[in-house]
Amino acid sequence: MDRKIKFENSLAFKNPNLAKDWHPTKNGNMKPDNVTASSAKKVWWQCKKSDEWRATINSRAQGAGCPYCAGQRAIKGETDLATVNPRIAKEWHPTKNGDLKPDSVKVQSGKKVWWLCEKGHEWETRISHRHISGCPYCSGKRVIEGETDLATVNPQLAKEWHPTKNRILEPNDVTAKSGRKVWWQCKKGHEWKATISQRHIHNCPYCVGHRVIKGESDLATLNPKLAKEWHPTKNGNLKSNDVTIKSGKKVWWQCENGHEWEATVANRSKGGRCPYCSGRRPIKGETDLVTINPILAKEWHSIKNGKLNPDDVMVQSNKKVWWQCEKRHEWEAHIQGRSLGSGCPYCSGRRPIKGETDLITVNPELAKEWHPTMNGSLEYEGVTAKSGRKVWWQCENGHEWEEIVSNRSKGRGCPYCSGRRPIKGETDLATVNPHLAKEWHLIKNGNMKPDQVTARSVRKVWWQCEKGHEWRAMISNRAIGRGCAQCRRSYSV
Repeated sequence: MDRKIKFENSLAFKNPNLAKDWHPTKNGNMKPDNVTASSAKKVWWQCKKSDEWRATINSRAQGAGCPYCAGQRAIKGETDLATVNPRIAKEWHPTKNGDLKPDSVKVQSGKKVWWLCEKGHEWETRISHRHISGCPYCSGKRVIEGETDLATVNPQLAKEWHPTKNRILEPNDVTAKSGRKVWWQCKKGHEWKATISQRHIHNCPYCVGHRVIKGESDLATLNPKLAKEWHPTKNGNLKSNDVTIKSGKKVWWQCENGHEWEATVANRSKGGRCPYCSGRRPIKGETDLVTINPILAKEWHSIKNGKLNPDDVMVQSNKKVWWQCEKRHEWEAHIQGRSLGSGCPYCSGRRPIKGETDLITVNPELAKEWHPTMNGSLEYEGVTAKSGRKVWWQCENGHEWEEIVSNRSKGRGCPYCSGRRPIKGETDLATVNPHLAKEWHLIKNGNMKPDQVTARSVRKVWWQCEKGHEWRAMISNRAIGRGCAQCRRSYSV
């Protein structure tokens, strides 16, 4: 007989909120007022959403809530597999899962169950795995003997299955897509290990020259002349008969002149020669920059090139390095360019020295006409007076135009003020000589109009007089009085 519990020790008194979840019918005579909160008894509960479940009283008192509301159990019609993923639920095995049904489990459940695909294949896997995996037989991950096994799918490849080294595993036990590594044996008797799925693109590594057969496919046998250049000491225990001629391995070589260098075996087999003898690398004291051009080597920057020294490069090198002239100017340039005569860009005026050779210092009057906004981040301190760069200018009258800096330094002024370009409404032909502008050919001059040229222009354009005669003549000639030649001839007659 159960010991009577004082009400002040009961679940109803100690935890009235939890007592509200007590199932009203499924616990018989047991009530919240005759059990303690520490009881290990398993009883029925019902949450405010009417979900029902069994749990020990003490686990509930310690904070365990409704497993359905917490997402730990499936809610039929809401979070169960049949509702959330009916497509996968169709593959639920009808007999092998006992009383367990797809409407009583969640899609993220880690439970292992049986499945049956539309082709009748049966397999076991976790419910949570099904959203990323299908039938292992249909996908080729598991073998169907006589259908998807290697012996059936690729009988030629199956012939190379090693007869003894794979133990009891046979070609009809694996699929052609298997990632399993097994032993193979080609018709020449070569043996090697490789994954099954890789065999459809990879043949015997010995036959194709990826692995060496001493006395047959090694470097010493196939190319004894090249093997003579194998470095005698720097390759450790690796010898010329340990590699194939197609090997991508980088090893040390030594030519007959004693030069040493590293290169892949395959590169040498394709004709790669000694880089020193062929002039691709410098021979110190013979072909390096210091020896060939000691004057240029003096301008090699002593700090900014790191560990690279002038005796490490050749005069024809296309490498860009730092230089420093006798006036301490620093710049980067290709070695080959310097060897061909390129000097210091600051001393030659190609680059400005602020306060010495920049435009504002050399020609402050011209610098005043530098356009204040249209040259972007380029300032007049950033160019020399000899620069061939085209920039924007603005004269004191507000005219804007583009011109090369060196042209401006030579005296070329504003094209509008000098009359080389028209100012519409002021110096254009239409304004200055409207009578002449009437004879401007409306068709044959394309998009060019009389208000786009000056009366002093030497440009040849088409004209048409009031009688319809057409001819070409310079604008400046027309402006000084030359008219239609045909009309003149008819008057003289």
